[in-house]
Amino acid sequence: MGNGKLHSDAVLVVGLGRFGAAAAEALHRLGHEVLAVERNPELVQEWSGRLTHVVEADSTNLHAMKQIGAAQFPIAVVGIGTSIEASVLSTLNLVDLKVGQIWAKAISHAHGKILERLATEAEAEHITGDEDLATVARRSRETRQRKDNLVRRTGSRVTVVYPEATMGERTAHLVTGKLLDYIEFDDGFAIVKMAPPKETHNFTLDQAGVRTKYGITVVGVKRPGNDFTYAIPTTKVHPDDTLIVSGHVDQIEAFAARPCPAPPAVVPAPPSRATSPSPARPSGASTVASGTGSASAGSCRAGTGPRPRSPAAPGSRPSCPRCGSSRSGCSPS
Repeated sequence: MGNGKLHSDAVLVVGLGRFGAAAAEALHRLGHEVLAVERNPELVQEWSGRLTHVVEADSTNLHAMKQIGAAQFPIAVVGIGTSIEASVLSTLNLVDLKVGQIWAKAISHAHGKILERLATEAEAEHITGDEDLATVARRSRETRQRKDNLVRRTGSRVTVVYPEATMGERTAHLVTGKLLDYIEFDDGFAIVKMAPPKETHNFTLDQAGVRTKYGITVVGVKRPGNDFTYAIPTTKVHPDDTLIVSGHVDQIEAFAARPCPAPPAVVPAPPSRATSPSPARPSGASTVASGTGSASAGSCRAGTGPRPRSPAAPGSRPSCPRCGSSRSGCSPS
């Protein structure tokens, strides 16, 4: 690799498992020069054409790490998670080589405690009953100062990451569907991406008073088809916006729990009213004028029922009791 320090953006990645490979690929995509160290020849062959440099070597061997120039890198990522022993030895070798920043993956809390102590000087304080409080305080300050100077003397600082635990915590906040993305920092502070609650719709952030009510800050707003923009008090929130919100986890959860817009209800169309036909007149019925009927000659109108009879005039023919006709074809009997 040549003499002297490499470019400050160069990163050494130890282990090409799922975590290490993802970190190496992302670093390479961001423009960093990456040297990956892996002892599995199949993984070396797989990644040789996708990263800047891939070396087959045993990272637990200090001599091998010196040979590949690991000491020239200011930043290293240890992605070994299948073997705690290999992870600890690889991290310890990087500390001995005075790599400035070391990011190491831990698969458990105990694993993480070991990694954190690799670059920490442990000194026990022996306090006797003859020492006064001033002496004890002075020795405590000196001990803290020695621990602070350790990083400057060794040139290494180890940061432990817990990818499985972090992803599990993140997933727990996303499964409810209230949050679209979630990143938590120290002391319970988080930044999330979420849909705006209904009470903020068509109001500016100042009018909605989200900071006063919930103690959170809307950092950015994104409208469909546009990029994220920084939010200001006069920023108006629309129902289809996406918000970037920062604040304490409990306050963000309370804000996200506010009702979001419900989908519009589908109102069924009323059934069409068909015009009901007029009831058909019976085929045998017809209107008969009072007085003379229209029955055929020689027959009486059937089905019409009896009609009231008027007193017959003297010398006139009596009318038919059924149809009221006085024609010769009808008989009163």
